[in-house]
Amino acid sequence: MDSYRVSKTIVNYPDGETEISRWVYDKNNFRESLITIEDEDETIDIFIYDGTLLVSTEKYKNGEKISYSLYEYDRNNGAKEILRKMTTFHANGEVKNTIEYVFENDIMIKTLNYSSKNILMCEYIPEYDANKKRIGTYKLDGIEYAGQDMYYLYSTRKYNEKGLLEEINYSDGANVKFIWENGFSLYDFNKYYQN
Repeated sequence: MDSYRVSKTIVNYPDGETEISRWVYDKNNFRESLITIEDEDETIDIFIYDGTLLVSTEKYKNGEKISYSLYEYDRNNGAKEILRKMTTFHANGEVKNTIEYVFENDIMIKTLNYSSKNILMCEYIPEYDANKKRIGTYKLDGIEYAGQDMYYLYSTRKYNEKGLLEEINYSDGANVKFIWENGFSLYDFNKYYQN
């Protein structure tokens, strides 16, 4: 059976701007870095592991460290680690934001995004088809956003004939296209790619 991994993501914004990211893998098939070019700026995310577990990322913009993220996990049935929280900090150590992940039977059912002051900014609810393939995401904006008190369809997902995530289309007109290559990755883009 063939295996595939994402080599590139292309983000098209409603204002016409485009952001291209290249995924780099190490010899053990871990995500090593994500290199993003937008206009004249280069951003590099470095992925740091403890054994096979992603424990942190560091983000650099044009060579200067601008933020870092720490990951917290729970164990499922005493064996499998389930991602529960990602906290992002500014380079000076101040909290930037926190994302909490809620799982049920190994399926992500919700993400909660909090501001630096621990105020709920928004909530994302993934939508799945009968085969548990993620097909869309609903969003509820939090109390920092006036006038929004109901869920709305935030994004939809399109897959290619091999069942690989091909495109995410957002309600504001933005979209992300995924370019795949032959190769193995321990990260499941089809399942976990954010929103």
